[in-house]
Amino acid sequence: LVEATWFSPTVHEPSVHQAALERALDGHEYRVRHRERGVIPMTTAAFPRRIGRRVYPIGLAGGLAKPSTGYAFVDIQRYAKAMATRLRKHPLPEPPAPRPPMSDVQDKVFLSYLQRHPRGAGRAIVGLFERLPADLVPRFLHDRVTPAERLRVMAAMPISTMSGELIRSAPTWLRR
Repeated sequence: LVEATWFSPTVHEPSVHQAALERALDGHEYRVRHRERGVIPMTTAAFPRRIGRRVYPIGLAGGLAKPSTGYAFVDIQRYAKAMATRLRKHPLPEPPAPRPPMSDVQDKVFLSYLQRHPRGAGRAIVGLFERLPADLVPRFLHDRVTPAERLRVMAAMPISTMSGELIRSAPTWLRR
């Protein structure tokens, strides 16, 4: 299985993916058995939590893909369970927030960093896995951390760069 991922404001043509595959395999023989292609909106924009009196969007339409990673499956399961609990108590409940507010702030800062420094993304992410316990990073990516663990992850990032990005980007997303 080979996956090519880009954080980009534009969707790349299949030829770009093919060229990346050939570079990655560096002349080794391979056979393509199946191709998939997808685009996940990496956005921190607010999504409607209700689109009708009794209609609650889930998945991408409900803003349940984590903006900085595109991960959605675990968040969708957690959201569905929370909604089921709420529906047992009230026929038209308010839906839960997709993720903790601090997670939204971190996603906004990281996505802003990616826009300005796209080549630094790999180093930043690999650095998390190198500096932190193996179980902490996936829990962080799925918003299953304590406040202390969240701070530990933040400390494992390039602090001066991310702090600068927070200061630079905050006026943009605080206005929304």
